[in-house]
Amino acid sequence: MPAVIYTGSRLRLLFLCTAVAVTLCTPLNDSFAANKESILESRILKIGEKAPIFQCKELGGEDFDLARHIGEKPVVLFFWSFFCGPCREEMPILQKVYEEIGIDKVHIVGINLDGEKLGNAIEKFMSDSNLDFTTVFDELNGLEYKIADPYGVAGTPTVYAIGLEGQIIFSTVGRIEPQELKDAIRQSTGQGS
Repeated sequence: MPAVIYTGSRLRLLFLCTAVAVTLCTPLNDSFAANKESILESRILKIGEKAPIFQCKELGGEDFDLARHIGEKPVVLFFWSFFCGPCREEMPILQKVYEEIGIDKVHIVGINLDGEKLGNAIEKFMSDSNLDFTTVFDELNGLEYKIADPYGVAGTPTVYAIGLEGQIIFSTVGRIEPQELKDAIRQSTGQGS
């Protein structure tokens, strides 16, 4: 069998393939795993930043335009996936916040990342869970989500609250602290805690 000689570009290719294989086969170090939460947090919009405006379709097929709701009352955006267990656990908490603050004082919008193909399953889940806040669908625009990417969503659940002036007044990744969310909404409307 003839010997294989690696020179020039073949040698660089062999080196690159070896480096990739070593990287993929090496377990993630503890510092990366420990920083996972900070990586997710670093992508999301911060309090005081302007909320990106978007249009999309609601669960029932109606058009939804965030711009029509800004200034009317605070808007809570909840990014979720049907297949995300923690998302489904947080939704009743959001419903309770919705009821405690009052549907006339806050608008909650669940932004589903799974697409309209799951519309029937999502509608059944919402109905069975007695969740009556607005549900809309994000959609892919090439390789990026039309809504989630401008908001820096790196994982679900992610929650934002937008004040009357269109600025982010609350943001979190993961579990929702209901009192913090309620306080942010009430303070943005001058209601206090």
